[in-house]
Amino acid sequence: MFEIEVKAKISDAKTIIEKLGSLGCKLSDPVRQEDEIFNIPGATPSNLGDSTVMRIRSSGGRYLLTAKKDRSGELDCFEQEVEVSDSVGARKMLELLGFTHTVFVNKNRRKGKVEELEICLDEVEGLGSFIEVEKMSEEDGKKVQAELMDFLVSLGVKPEDRVFEGYDTMLYKKEHGQG
Repeated sequence: MFEIEVKAKISDAKTIIEKLGSLGCKLSDPVRQEDEIFNIPGATPSNLGDSTVMRIRSSGGRYLLTAKKDRSGELDCFEQEVEVSDSVGARKMLELLGFTHTVFVNKNRRKGKVEELEICLDEVEGLGSFIEVEKMSEEDGKKVQAELMDFLVSLGVKPEDRVFEGYDTMLYKKEHGQG
């Protein structure tokens, strides 16, 4: 199963929340997520090549260890996730395997569902407000992304506000003067 998503920068969350509500989507209260991103030496979020990205996410007293590998792009990838009880131990294991810390991504996230779509409204430190719509699927990633973008447009999101990179890449480029 592949995680396929479309993401866009937003300036009017209130209108989007109202439109989601009219579709029966009830968003959760904001949840704090603190992510530490790891890459193999030589790979960075803006230059992954064929490498796997590792993430340790801290949220609500839980820790998730996630591996992501691009399929057709950053927002269409294979994802495997497991809960771990010890984030320090997970970090040491990643370092032992040769991964190095690349960037921190901290955000407040509200989640909801519309049919098989997961909706996330994110306030990302250093980047601003975003909406993300995600579908787990075996279908062609580009086809699903087009459908997801159509959904966002129906909420009033402008196509030119779409972003094609993950938060880790955007923050990495910002921190390193690449974007």
